[in-house]
Amino acid sequence: MSQIVFGTDGWRGVIAEDFTDENVRKVTQAIARYVVRCEQPEKGVLVGYDTRYGSERFARIAADTIAATGTPVWLADSFCPTPAISLLVRLRGAAGGVMITASHNPYKWNGVKYKASYGSSASPAIVAQIEKELAHVQANGFPRLPARRIWRPWKSWWIGSGCAARNSASAWIPCTERRKGCCGKSSPSTASRAMKSAARATRSLAA
Repeated sequence: MSQIVFGTDGWRGVIAEDFTDENVRKVTQAIARYVVRCEQPEKGVLVGYDTRYGSERFARIAADTIAATGTPVWLADSFCPTPAISLLVRLRGAAGGVMITASHNPYKWNGVKYKASYGSSASPAIVAQIEKELAHVQANGFPRLPARRIWRPWKSWWIGSGCAARNSASAWIPCTERRKGCCGKSSPSTASRAMKSAARATRSLAA
């Protein structure tokens, strides 16, 4: 297995050889450490993915890893293009965005891109900091993820007449499916429709 090298446009590897669940956790843990230390983590991180094999699974792993640090996470409920994540980072004023994609590389590759708080690829200074955090993670490991559970959401994020929980270890679950809904006025069907509407809007923004 080759060494993980994080560059200006992220990290790529061959699926099941270099690009594995464990390595995705390491890379996203390094990104999360950077966000917590150098950005405003309370603004949250967006996570998207493309149509490559395993991308949705890897995106969920990335979202779980980042959310375990206490950072709010928005995980796309369907595949989306990389520019959509860049745009939404800017529109929401997020701390950054993670995109699971290998861009133009062959089908057997996948990758992790980090979009900085200004929406585009990380600057050399940011890359250097993430590389430093990655070296720490590779040398010292990182805490195991807690068991996924339903717990107190952060703030509610309103979309039209429905809302979705802004963050938890399972941030993609509508708030009205939680033990304590963050929005008593919204029915599960209303929240579900709102989330689908947001997904359509995201895709149309990038069209």
